[in-house]
Amino acid sequence: MVGLNDALAMFVVGIPIVASSLILLIVFLFNVKKRTVAVISLTFGIAELIGIAYVAYLALTAQYSSALNNLLIYDGFSTVPILVASFVLQLYLASLYVSEENLQMVSILSAAGFLAILASFLLATTSSIALFISSWLMLSISSYAAVGAFKTKETSDAALKYAIMGTLSTLFIVMWLGTGAYLPGDNIYSSNWYGSGKLFLLASAFLLAGVGFKLGVFPFHWWMPDVYTFAEGRAIALITGVAKVGAILGFARMIYYMFYVGPSEQLIDFIAVMSILTMTFGNIAALTTRLLPRILAYSSIAQVGYIMVGIVGMLYGASIGNQELVYLASSGISIQTIGYSLAKSASYLFSGEMGTAAMDEKLRGIFKTDSISAASLAIFLLSLLGLPPLVGFWGKLYLFESAVSYSFLLVMIAIINSGISSYYYGRLISVLFSEKGEKEGVLKFRITYIIVATLLFILGIGILQVLLPHLSIRTL
Repeated sequence: MVGLNDALAMFVVGIPIVASSLILLIVFLFNVKKRTVAVISLTFGIAELIGIAYVAYLALTAQYSSALNNLLIYDGFSTVPILVASFVLQLYLASLYVSEENLQMVSILSAAGFLAILASFLLATTSSIALFISSWLMLSISSYAAVGAFKTKETSDAALKYAIMGTLSTLFIVMWLGTGAYLPGDNIYSSNWYGSGKLFLLASAFLLAGVGFKLGVFPFHWWMPDVYTFAEGRAIALITGVAKVGAILGFARMIYYMFYVGPSEQLIDFIAVMSILTMTFGNIAALTTRLLPRILAYSSIAQVGYIMVGIVGMLYGASIGNQELVYLASSGISIQTIGYSLAKSASYLFSGEMGTAAMDEKLRGIFKTDSISAASLAIFLLSLLGLPPLVGFWGKLYLFESAVSYSFLLVMIAIINSGISSYYYGRLISVLFSEKGEKEGVLKFRITYIIVATLLFILGIGILQVLLPHLSIRTL
């Protein structure tokens, strides 16, 4: 007999499959109106949001839960950020149906969004290596579809670069699988993992490289500035707000359990160095450009560097048997991912409305014509900076605190990098609030900006602190 958890898992997994198939079917085979497709998309989207909300409820109230014979693991570490990503999906879907694009392209983008949330959910919660890899492929395909759906020369070039990156990323993931470090079991909670410390170190390096291409970890970041600059803003909003959430959480879970059964001090040191290089490159590079989407792209690289600080703290806690440190670090990763998903997705929606022009040309003085949108963007940027009481502050606080025991120097470098980022974030905000400007009228996604800015504030003033004890990863 199917239990409640199993039925709920099948519901959450089935909704995106049915939604994406139905939308593509009725648009390409039948003459339907855009409003009809919008109603179907948003109805399925809300159903998915409700399903994931209940999964998160189970995880928070029972601390840990599972489904499908432990194939899916529900903990606050993964389910709460995925719930936020599902909410971002609703904003993304709504943005598609207030635009002027043709219905066939909108249907492809809608289907890509549903597949992205499905892949992210599975990546974040699965305990199966085989399901992790198949979900990774689904996430990559949905991301390619979103970037390539907009038929312009710039977006086509961006889609080609993104596809090349994805090929390399998948190649390293397959090489990770090829090490056989997980044999003879597929489940990461199995005690039957096989291999020496050196084999696990090699496997971890391949996994880091594969995920590093997707997340923009230095030196695998080369594709990100161009793709994020020239792809359509809504496509990048989907990637940063939904797809990357699953990639971050899935990677953190896999690397933690691989480390747990094959501990290696060299791996911690290696990730720490990669973290320093990633955050430093991203912040310094952001100082060299005045294009809003490119600044946001380099900022995305730096944000991943901060999250890697938390991964260092989590692995160090596991290495010394300090579960409290593991809880703190994993909760910090979860909170920072929530802040990243909300702030980055909304920032790229904003950037998509502005285009690729320099910030002085289109951003200057927007506060005079659309004060709400300008103030909202300022809140997004301040959250990414880590200003209290916004979500980004709490994420950085817990990430940096968890890594102090490992290396005070690493934390100081992270704090210095946050200080560097204050310059380009501050420069953007000053342009928004300057006296003169060319932009006229209000922005079409301003309601979305208001919602996200409000969430970043409300979550930061107390809700996340209440949830903090429940946002940790499930430990062995």
